[in-house]
Amino acid sequence: MQIIIASLKNPYLVATIVFALLILGSVALVSIPIDILPVLRVNAARVQAYNQGMTAEMVEKTMTVTMGRFQSSSLAAERVTTRSVNGVAQITTYFQDGSDQGTNIAQASAQGSSSLAKLPPNTLQPNVIPFNPTATQPLIIVGVTSKSLSEAKLKDLTVTNIRSQIGGVRGAQALGTFGGKDRAVMLFVDPRRLEARGMAQSDVVNAVSGGNLLLGTGVAKFQNYEFQLDTNALVDPVTDLNDLPLKFDNGSTVFLRDVGRAEDSFQIQTSMVRIGGQRTVYTPVYSQVGASSVAVVGGVRELLPNLEKRTLSDTGNDVELHPVMDQTFYVWTSIEGLAHEAVVGAGLVSLMILLFLGNWRMTLIACLSIPLAALGAISGLWLTGNTLNMMTLAGLALAVGPLVDDAVVELENNHRHYEMGKSRIRAAIDGAREVMIPVMVATATTILVLSPIALMPGINGQLFRPLALAVTFAMLSSFMLSRTFVPMLCAHFLPDAHREGSPPPSHAKPGFFTRFHHRFEGFLERLTKGYTNLLEVAMRFRILTLLLALGLFAASLLQIPLIGQEFFPATDAGQLVIYARCPSGTNIEATERRVAEFEDFLKAKIKAEDLQLVISEIGVDADLSAAYTANAATWDSTIRIQLTDGRSKTSQDYASELRKALAADPKFADMRFTFNTGGMIQSTLNFGAQTPIDVRVLGGTDDDAYGVAMNLRERIKRIPGTADVAILQRRDAPKKLIVVDRTKAAGVGLTETDVVDQVVAAMNSSQFMKRIVWIERKSGQQYWVAVQYPQNLDLRLEDVLNIVATGPNAKEPVKLSSLVTIVDGSTAVEINRDQFSRLYNVQVNVENRDIGSVVRDVQAAVADLEAKKLPTGIRIQIAGEYTNMVASFKSIGLGLGLAVLFVYALLVGLFRSFRGPFILMLTVPLGLIGVLTTLHLTNTTLNVQSGMGVIFLVGIAVSNGVLLIDYANHRRRQGHSVRESIEIAAATRFRPILMTFLATFLDLIPIAIGSSLADSTVPLARAVVGGMVTSTALTLFVVPCLYTLLISDAPVEDLDKLVDDEMARPEPGHAG
Repeated sequence: MQIIIASLKNPYLVATIVFALLILGSVALVSIPIDILPVLRVNAARVQAYNQGMTAEMVEKTMTVTMGRFQSSSLAAERVTTRSVNGVAQITTYFQDGSDQGTNIAQASAQGSSSLAKLPPNTLQPNVIPFNPTATQPLIIVGVTSKSLSEAKLKDLTVTNIRSQIGGVRGAQALGTFGGKDRAVMLFVDPRRLEARGMAQSDVVNAVSGGNLLLGTGVAKFQNYEFQLDTNALVDPVTDLNDLPLKFDNGSTVFLRDVGRAEDSFQIQTSMVRIGGQRTVYTPVYSQVGASSVAVVGGVRELLPNLEKRTLSDTGNDVELHPVMDQTFYVWTSIEGLAHEAVVGAGLVSLMILLFLGNWRMTLIACLSIPLAALGAISGLWLTGNTLNMMTLAGLALAVGPLVDDAVVELENNHRHYEMGKSRIRAAIDGAREVMIPVMVATATTILVLSPIALMPGINGQLFRPLALAVTFAMLSSFMLSRTFVPMLCAHFLPDAHREGSPPPSHAKPGFFTRFHHRFEGFLERLTKGYTNLLEVAMRFRILTLLLALGLFAASLLQIPLIGQEFFPATDAGQLVIYARCPSGTNIEATERRVAEFEDFLKAKIKAEDLQLVISEIGVDADLSAAYTANAATWDSTIRIQLTDGRSKTSQDYASELRKALAADPKFADMRFTFNTGGMIQSTLNFGAQTPIDVRVLGGTDDDAYGVAMNLRERIKRIPGTADVAILQRRDAPKKLIVVDRTKAAGVGLTETDVVDQVVAAMNSSQFMKRIVWIERKSGQQYWVAVQYPQNLDLRLEDVLNIVATGPNAKEPVKLSSLVTIVDGSTAVEINRDQFSRLYNVQVNVENRDIGSVVRDVQAAVADLEAKKLPTGIRIQIAGEYTNMVASFKSIGLGLGLAVLFVYALLVGLFRSFRGPFILMLTVPLGLIGVLTTLHLTNTTLNVQSGMGVIFLVGIAVSNGVLLIDYANHRRRQGHSVRESIEIAAATRFRPILMTFLATFLDLIPIAIGSSLADSTVPLARAVVGGMVTSTALTLFVVPCLYTLLISDAPVEDLDKLVDDEMARPEPGHAG
């Protein structure tokens, strides 16, 4: 009360505070980071180590398990998962919540370095990166093309120059480079020339290793001088390697040029990138934790033109840099959509206020409070380190209705008091004072119902806490404005015909709007009269009225099985990601040809005006980029499709059409495709998984686990609504097992290592046997040196077996065919473990059906399989988006229960009664009638967004009831009976309740209709709108009926007066 009077006495102070809020809000608006989702801090670290040439099985046996054991010994380690693919061991360690992430990453790095001594020779130093669940979905991709550079030089330029400068953009991470060919010094040798000189590839490898040394030679002192020592042991020009002596034979020297040639070339290619059908190179860009995605993308886009010029100037190489697959497009469409809908909603609300109050000044006051409260909310978000994202935008959109409500309730009450003949100042004081409790309760209940959500643990808490904070800051700002700014303007901005000295009212003929408003007032009076007549009937049949409300609630519950369930609303991100797999063993060149065919297929099936770009990422390299791709081998591809802004169909529609077309095309029958249409949002919520449902088969023997996974796959395929059902891990990679006859080898003076090294070098490259480095003097960059046969040589297995083997102790050269046997077999493509238990993932996509119902059928299939007794040690789990959905629904249910208890406790304290608040709590389920009916009729799923709407609805329902009961209690204290009090309260508060209902309804109806691409907020708006309709309508009848049934006509005891009287009475023995 004092703050209201103070604001009226010092309007200049209020104006100064509002001006300061405008400045702070404006600064916050331009400074707050803009992102797709809230900052999600996953307390986990990923360690990767590389040993190129090793199969997934060898990586698993010799690297992954060892590194996993080291990582699990970290102090706060809670769970360890591993992934093994050709040449790459990947270990992800999840740490306990609350432990320090920086310390955990430091421990992971230390454990990775410690494990290196236990790893096989030639293993590169492990690197550690914070785990990012969106690692396979970059924020933006920078494609690098050139008309003059080869693939090897283009990739080398990207790795050594362009990538580091992109990574220098504030908040950006550019850690990997995809496509192209890795530059290397290749010594191509002719097997026939080697054999003619009695030599093998290993002789060349040893000679190069000894003739191209990187030595630290130190200093030498002679007399009074000190000299730095250097040697020519490190070859400078690559061509000098051709003059490297390999062997002395009968007095003559065999040089490298005699058996082959040295070239500045490239390693055997294991990955490619195609953009628009052309081979190229790209660098994916990610944002650092807490950085603004929009700012990062903006910084990258701003850098690229200058970087092109700088690259040409510094290196003389012409390159073009293309920013593509921009994930922030969805952010901008969401912001633009919500802004548009907010403007439409605010316009409708303003029109409603103008019609109800008939005063443009009052309408202006209400409209001014909306942006001021929004600026207060944005300032609070900025100061607490939050970002402006789709969750905080949803919170702000949700809060606009309640923001207007605070001002509307006060303005309507001010208007009513002014119409009683009071001056503007008196009307402002009495009007604000009378609704003090309802407005405060509305603010407090809204904040309280969201507090359990803000306190949720784990990823769900991080996801929804910003939404709760956005609403909280907006409500607090609105409450303070309604206590200061609104009454001050009411007192000093509105005309006052009742104040002494005011000019007499004009008797001019009323204008059109005045006449229209009078008619509207008449309509409202008739509407109020109709309501009071209906209420009189309801009060006459109170029990029947309450039973009818109870029956409606019970009937609405029958709709629950008919409403689909999912974790988060499906969003049209304008992109499709397709994971394609050719038959195992397909080499990189053949895979590229199949991908090119698929790209042509896409161009034929997607309308030209809808298709913007296709990017294909083929294969995987054994380097850091392996952490940022779902590919596991050369036959795997990730195809990214960017649709145009004005597309005629959604991503989901195109995915469905493409699935059907692929199933009907025999050309692609041997390939497997998995679709992802949710972009970065789905990847984040699925923790990077390719599909929303992940059935995990763990434990047991490898054969048993794989057999169970295959059985599940076939069962799940038969479930309606499932799509892209497949086992992630494949075990059919063709393998050549080299079996060495140790006895024969020893007989000719060779060890098993001598033999295997020469077989591997002949079939592949010496790089896998021995690491030799060449340093380019100009740039200082290091490159591998490898010996191999020319890649264009039509090599057959028989040719390899006819190669001679030599060694330091060999008595004479001997054919490999006499020492080894090659056995055909198969091996794993990818091996995964969770807490060291072997893991197989049955991945399941969903099409034309909700996730909840599909999962129920999957659970039934799993239960049926388990009933037939699984092999020993096997266990089955259902994970993915479903797990997050269940956890979120539990949290929302718990939050709803806690919210009701918190609100009840608050109301008991404010009303000093247990019965009045109990009546209000009984009205909460009334909103569920409208929520369930609206979701059912609009075919909207029950998800976390609509669940948040239900929780928010609790505050709205209670606020309406408070307006009735608070005024009824006020009338009872004046001596009216219970029935008279509630009837007067209902008639008096009908208009403000109707106005607050329309304010929120009109604000959210544009969003509920889903008129923009900001479709993730549609379920939230529909839940609130539907719930408000039934909650408001039924509250107006149920609360009066319950009030007369549960509240007695006994005189109201004024506890304040009772205590004051007792304190004023003299203590016994002190009289007189």
